[in-house]
Amino acid sequence: MLRTYLAAVALLCISAPTFSAEEAAVMAEPDQVHFSKMEDSATIRVMIGDKPLPSRSLTGARVVIGKSDYSHQFKIERSKTGPATITLAPNPETAQVGTFTLVISTKAGDVLVAVEMPLDQIPGTLEDRAKQEGVTVDEMKAKLGLSQEGKRETLTVLLPKRQYVGSTFTLRIPASPGRDYTWKVDGKVVLQGIDENVLKYVLDKTGNRYIELEAREAGATVVRWSGVLQVVEYPEMLWQVRKGKSFSLRATGGYRSHEWRIDGHGAGKDEILTHTFKEAGEHLIECTSRNPVHGEPEGFITQRWKTTVR
Repeated sequence: MLRTYLAAVALLCISAPTFSAEEAAVMAEPDQVHFSKMEDSATIRVMIGDKPLPSRSLTGARVVIGKSDYSHQFKIERSKTGPATITLAPNPETAQVGTFTLVISTKAGDVLVAVEMPLDQIPGTLEDRAKQEGVTVDEMKAKLGLSQEGKRETLTVLLPKRQYVGSTFTLRIPASPGRDYTWKVDGKVVLQGIDENVLKYVLDKTGNRYIELEAREAGATVVRWSGVLQVVEYPEMLWQVRKGKSFSLRATGGYRSHEWRIDGHGAGKDEILTHTFKEAGEHLIECTSRNPVHGEPEGFITQRWKTTVR
């Protein structure tokens, strides 16, 4: 099939380069992209062997998690002329935190790009969100519908839709000196004391975590609040490499220690893993990074690359 395709290209365009079977795998450069804020973007070059694929060979591009399409969370632009490129950026109206796979389709086959979108450098407070959208704080509260009445006060909390296991959940409420705060997670007291108005809790397992707060003043309860936070694993990233060719993966930055595993076996403890698969097949690469430079020392993150070697 590959030889027939290359022969057809040569007949249609005498000047088009030809490639040996060893060089003909479609590749993307870079094969990993990272978006920390809405203004970020990335341009991915599509190659066949060491040569750029022409734009006319592009047939599509979509962003997925597993079999579900998440292209609506991104702006995707395909080059029209010259070397083939895909420009990818978060869509400010729909983007959400997550780990995705960009599937670039060409006449020579598909190529995959790992997409990490933590959006960890954008405003996250209620006031910042209101300012960003050009509305008042009260209008934002009404839009979010997240207010809950206490006995004497109303407490508004903006919870994320989901958060990754190993990350630190932080909730800061307005301080009122002298108040006694009690925080619970899944019914267990995790923080209690005078002026303890900030909860920092490492999410050590997946599932729905039930968070409660009670604030007391002069022996009377003045605020009660509860919420449910969904804690999930980082989705597996789909990735492709070539057999016999060395590749490198970089662990998530900002952590002091790393542990790499390939198919469950230890593979290294450096920030960068360099490896070569000698045979074609399917493999699972994992990296658990612990002890963040900034944040709670118990924090961690586990990333997984479901890797196809061809």
